Amino acid sequence: MFTQIAWLIKNLRGVLYFKEDQTIVDFVAKKFRYRNVGVPRWLAEEIGEKIEKKPFVKIDYPFEDVRQFVESLNPSPEVETIALASCYLCPVLTSARDYRELKPFAINEVYVGEIGDIGDKDLKLHLRIADYSVTDFYVWATTALYESVKHGKLEEHIKERAERIKKDKKRYWRVAKESGDTFIAYLDLSRLLSNISEMPEIAACAFGIVTAVILR
Repeated sequence: MFTQIAWLIKNLRGVLYFKEDQTIVDFVAKKFRYRNVGVPRWLAEEIGEKIEKKPFVKIDYPFEDVRQFVESLNPSPEVETIALASCYLCPVLTSARDYRELKPFAINEVYVGEIGDIGDKDLKLHLRIADYSVTDFYVWATTALYESVKHGKLEEHIKERAERIKKDKKRYWRVAKESGDTFIAYLDLSRLLSNISEMPEIAACAFGIVTAVILR
């Protein structure tokens, strides 16, 4: 229903991802108790009764055509999580341990000395900035991607994404270091389309540039 989709786009602060580090659930519940965090259907069973309480909200693809197209390319939980974050214009929220499963889809990263050095004030600020990154890229990234697939220019588009991300990283100057723990990652599913010559236009909503915030 459109009203539910609109509400989620307006109110979600992130999409949760974990497989190993279950302590992230309580951490997110504490840090986001006045916000809303999306939980993909594949993950909802792991959280159990907590899915019924704030801040967690069960989410799914906004359109069946989007689900079918993405799953035809790669039905993994990692791809579903990134695609949902793109559909609802928000970051992925995860831990350093579980980020390892998302890393194959990362095309750039922002490092900090140690993730434990990020205090609540910096975390709150950079969660907001990570959300801006997703939103500001969105219209260009999804529209240009669809056109690039349609006209056989996907590789050119992927290169342009990488260049724009390099510039976007400057947003994180307050905490960024040359090396260290990954704090922010840019996730991109566009490589899944390398052998695709056509796609439903509506499916482009799942292929924005998504940030991941490593919370701990």
